[in-house]
Amino acid sequence: MAATMSRLTRDGVTYVLNGSKMWSSGALDADYGLCLCRSNWGLPKHRGLSMIAVPLKGTSGITIVPTRGASGLMSDHCEEFFDDVMLPAKNLIGAENEGWAVARTLLLHERNTVGNVGYGRLVGRRERGPKRVFGGEPAAASATAAIERRRLDAVGTMVVDVYIQSVVVPLTSARVMAGLYAGKYKGQWGSLTKLQATVAAQASVRTAMAAQGADGVIWDGEEVRTDNVGTTWLESRGGTIAGGTNEIQRNIISERLLELPREPAPDQHLPFDETLRNSGRR
Repeated sequence: MAATMSRLTRDGVTYVLNGSKMWSSGALDADYGLCLCRSNWGLPKHRGLSMIAVPLKGTSGITIVPTRGASGLMSDHCEEFFDDVMLPAKNLIGAENEGWAVARTLLLHERNTVGNVGYGRLVGRRERGPKRVFGGEPAAASATAAIERRRLDAVGTMVVDVYIQSVVVPLTSARVMAGLYAGKYKGQWGSLTKLQATVAAQASVRTAMAAQGADGVIWDGEEVRTDNVGTTWLESRGGTIAGGTNEIQRNIISERLLELPREPAPDQHLPFDETLRNSGRR
């Protein structure tokens, strides 16, 4: 996000926006979008950004294109293209070149929501779990049956792990929420619960795939089956990207909750245009 190449240029009492933005949820239906843009290329990448509100209905120079998800289905996520979009200066949110602080605040609340803590938490949310596929005829005393027994034993262990997570995840959210109410927990706790929830959700879908075998990923016809566990597995990957990837969440947890040293960043204090030249991107 901090490496955005979308350009915001001041022109008197207006700004001119050029560039693009990916994965904008609900952009086709939204009246406004928030865009983090590069407004000063001579500052380090986190300090030359500005956040601006962009009206998406009837604004000249904006093209919105819905994207197809990994499952093959069209989603509500969109890509937006900005070509000389004129925006009034009053649409700027926060100070010019200080948009990273705004973005961090937005992401804090988004991660809290996804992690089911803080304001706007998803009360009563239930994660998708594996289907029950066990039982059936006794295994025959054959090599094939022995292999199948070992597979079911392994799947059974996975089911137990998933069940444990189904209990632990809401308990963790409840504990963090209580800590936030009491003022004991401050900071990026949503990153912890979001990471835990998305890892558990993917483990649940992997378990369902292991249990169903080929039946979970094969179907008749050419249309995408939305009730197929293989499709669900593809869709579950989005949870590890939205609101910051799981790798970003681990960095946040280590640095801001555990207070471990920040990982080396050679370009942290370099002007952004110099960083681009060094990487050969400009």
